[in-house]
Amino acid sequence: MERDWGQYRTGFDLFVLVLAIWTVLGAENRIPKFESFPAVPQAVPKAADPKFKKGVWPYEDPRFREAALTAALQGPNFGGKFTIINISCGTGCGYIAVLDQATGAITVDMPFFSLLVGPFQVKAKGERSLAGLSYRLDSRLMVAEGCFDTTDGRKGHCSTDYFLWNGKRFSLLKRISIALD
Repeated sequence: MERDWGQYRTGFDLFVLVLAIWTVLGAENRIPKFESFPAVPQAVPKAADPKFKKGVWPYEDPRFREAALTAALQGPNFGGKFTIINISCGTGCGYIAVLDQATGAITVDMPFFSLLVGPFQVKAKGERSLAGLSYRLDSRLMVAEGCFDTTDGRKGHCSTDYFLWNGKRFSLLKRISIALD
């Protein structure tokens, strides 16, 4: 008795197509995880002094200089050998820079100008605060939740943003909008 393998081939092709579509759609909905973007923590025997550029904002801001010097003393806290420098711009407001502990180089070109975390007055819900920044020494992923002022002139927005650090700059992996009304 001979079998017609063509009928099985069509079923197999359909299965592969459905699996491919499911994989693509599933990837779009996945939340990035710290573990998916590992960084090897590096011992920095003596942290380099932060390098400040003269006459350029924010390097001349005393709050920035103090935060950078304090961060340098604390050692790496992100992406293996880097330190996220948090600079306050008021209650519930901050901006960041990244310090390379090995070289002292400071990256100030960030994907957002400032991050507001509240508290915000929300209709019928009272006050709501957002999580702010999350990052780890053993990962290149940074999660920022809040209301963002942008650096490119676009209107600000509230969201949870997932950024990947490549050693020089951040790139946006995923954005989940947050409605505060």
